[in-house]
Amino acid sequence: AVLATLSFTVFFKISALEVSGETIYSDEQIIEASGIFEGQNMLALNTSEIEKRVTKSLPYIKRLDIKRRLPSKIELIAEAGEAFIGIKSENDFILADSAYKVLEHSDSCNCITVIGVVPENADPGEKLQLGAQTEKILTNVLNAISTEGLERISKIDLTSPVDIKLLYKEKYVLKLGNDDALAYKLKFCQKVAETES
Repeated sequence: AVLATLSFTVFFKISALEVSGETIYSDEQIIEASGIFEGQNMLALNTSEIEKRVTKSLPYIKRLDIKRRLPSKIELIAEAGEAFIGIKSENDFILADSAYKVLEHSDSCNCITVIGVVPENADPGEKLQLGAQTEKILTNVLNAISTEGLERISKIDLTSPVDIKLLYKEKYVLKLGNDDALAYKLKFCQKVAETES
């Protein structure tokens, strides 16, 4: 009992914080967002809560590992996230990663653009809320694109759930109908497009 008490009151006080991993944020920003400070007891850290706090307040961090380096050092290992889709809104693009976490609102989009959907919530650091049906259709489309290895899809049009369209190689519009048998439809459309090129 004495040793346990000493461990949380006297020993294992943090005297150094180190950040590794390449992100768009400075080391100071990551440390500040973590809430960890020198003099704090490293054994008392709730690492899962710290990771949640950092990845929410600094959206372009996909994952944060907190390593305790005894006796007194903490290492924060940040993994950078990246935009996977951009939802076209009236005034900007809502950039989100592959898990639909909103990264930022931007004037431009260098990833797959999605049009024809209106998010219910698009706050940076939070999950993009598209509605269950729309999210299901978008997920099915993205999974089919990945399965078929189509790397040059630049736009997904979900204006109508029964008339899904994709822009392929910036010149072919692939009309897929609804989201049934998407992998088969994409394979067929890709073959037709290749014969036309």
